[in-house]
Amino acid sequence: MRTTTDRLKIVFLLSFAFLTGAVACGGHGSPTAPSSTSPEIAAAAPAAAASAGATIVGTMSGASSAATAGWRASNMAGVIVTVVGTTVSGAVDSSGTFTLTNVPPSQVVLNFSGPGIDASLPLGAIAENDRVQISVTVSGTTASLDTPIAVTISGTVEGAGGTCPVATLKVRGAYVRTDAATTFTGKACADINNGDSVEGVGTRQTDGSVLATRMAVTAAPPVTFSGTVEGAGGTCPVATLKVSGVYVKTNAATAFTGKACADINNGDTVEGVGTRQTDGSVLARTLKVGN
Repeated sequence: MRTTTDRLKIVFLLSFAFLTGAVACGGHGSPTAPSSTSPEIAAAAPAAAASAGATIVGTMSGASSAATAGWRASNMAGVIVTVVGTTVSGAVDSSGTFTLTNVPPSQVVLNFSGPGIDASLPLGAIAENDRVQISVTVSGTTASLDTPIAVTISGTVEGAGGTCPVATLKVRGAYVRTDAATTFTGKACADINNGDSVEGVGTRQTDGSVLATRMAVTAAPPVTFSGTVEGAGGTCPVATLKVSGVYVKTNAATAFTGKACADINNGDTVEGVGTRQTDGSVLARTLKVGN
């Protein structure tokens, strides 16, 4: 017959075995504080988005003599183009074209390496999201541009200044300049408004801006607004009205009916058509005051 002491020993041993098994199986009795992020969430979390960088599209050619024609055909595809100081590189194909993506914004220098080639070519400042087109001649340790660097222009106009034909547009954070040689389609230079979409090509300038060679302009879709004036500021014709929670801007080109700009008061009802600006406001083309 077991004594009380024997029974206590058995209970103790069973309890010790249970606790040991719980720890071995990862039981919740551990005093260690749990991680604030579970392994499942950490594994599923998306990686931080990498910078888009710039894209350089190039065409490479070599010497044009008949003696080197065979070399070009057999060795062009063996040339590698590298952005100096980065891991960005690309191969030249048999037709002489290459593409470099995710080029960080900087003063870019390209290096061409391959059979009988080790040449560097400074391109100058390349901005974030630039799409650059180049044509280059490479021979031995020498590389030179055949034409000025062409930069693709694409985006929404965020601001404009100057007097056409010499104007400056802010497009996707970059400054695009125009001059008398810039050709426009879709809209004339003087008719460009904030919110319009532009596409074109130009050349990078020493100050980092792009001088547009040609530009196609697409008008921003019209925005209608209506409501009661809740507040007004500015000096006409450049004024800002708060209309049912929306900020409506006017300028010298805004056409008013019913009341002149300077006569508008809080409580007046207005309606009109304008273009959405990058700050969320609407630049009014027409504005009718009252019924």
